[in-house]
Amino acid sequence: MKIEQATLQNLSEVHEYMSGIFELKLNGLSIRPNGFTKEETKQYLPEASGSKEKLCAIVRYNDKIVGQLSFSRYSKPEYVHGGKFGMSVSPDHWRNGIGSRLLEYLESWAIENEVEKLELEVWSNNENAICLYKKKGYEVEGSRKNAIKANGQVLDVILMGKILANKTSHRTHAGGEMLLCEANNIEEPCAGKPHAGIVPGATG
Repeated sequence: MKIEQATLQNLSEVHEYMSGIFELKLNGLSIRPNGFTKEETKQYLPEASGSKEKLCAIVRYNDKIVGQLSFSRYSKPEYVHGGKFGMSVSPDHWRNGIGSRLLEYLESWAIENEVEKLELEVWSNNENAICLYKKKGYEVEGSRKNAIKANGQVLDVILMGKILANKTSHRTHAGGEMLLCEANNIEEPCAGKPHAGIVPGATG
């Protein structure tokens, strides 16, 4: 497996992956009765590699996308040091450490591009995703009460964030790629049901 940066040149395959994820109606992901359009996919992709405003990281396995993370930097001057992201992992590849590796890749990219704060939103019933983020140093910063109604449930949206230390990146990804070890990267961050790997921030 490897992680690489996607751009508008990868629109078709990223759209195919994201459409497939939304069709699964996973826990923590908004329902889209009319599907997920290519125009919606476009907003998560930078026009070219080297962008400091957007990141779309994809995980490939046997040349197929099995995971994706999208980050967008805030545009207002007072907020430009931070941004918001969302990610997903194909259910067939849960429990293989892909979510952790995507978060590490994002942090490495953010430090290189002088992003100081990473933020996300997650549904309150997505306990294993919340546990994973806490394990990676994210803190609960607040919530939006009763913000979600889904599957007969009324849920909160949990706001989480991580302040990055002012340090040199510990991981290089020359050419926008990072290889993932396969056999030894299996992890189970939390007990119980596998987490959906979905954060409805950039992709919800």
